[in-house]
Amino acid sequence: MQDTTAGTLGWTLFELAKRPDCVQRLRDEILDTVGPHAAPTYADLKGMKYLQHVMDETLRLYPAVPFNIRVSLKDTFLPVGGGESKLEVWYVYRAGYQMLTTTAGGGSSGNSMCVLNDGDAAAGRHFWAGRERVQAGAVG
Repeated sequence: MQDTTAGTLGWTLFELAKRPDCVQRLRDEILDTVGPHAAPTYADLKGMKYLQHVMDETLRLYPAVPFNIRVSLKDTFLPVGGGESKLEVWYVYRAGYQMLTTTAGGGSSGNSMCVLNDGDAAAGRHFWAGRERVQAGAVG
């Protein structure tokens, strides 16, 4: 078993231990789908919606991978969104930027990104959270 799987299962059991009503609902779904003696198939697992919700909520609360580090391989631009008019090209990252992204919080409501090293000491560090913009400098 991998650390991520063991961690996710541990957190799932921790949360279920606090909610006997959820344990009963999950047990009922498993018994209704698989029965008391059969092993679940892949189709069974995919069909158990409450089980999917339990696992999704566990991963939302306790992400198996709390952060990722990415490096931009080339200069990255958005075609519009920059400048006063918001119609100019928006420069996002130069090649070589190292970005740390969190996976906690789920979706755009909680994810954040921090540029760790942009390869340009004069530019300093930049931080982006939620829907705020990265101010990475002018195009060119």
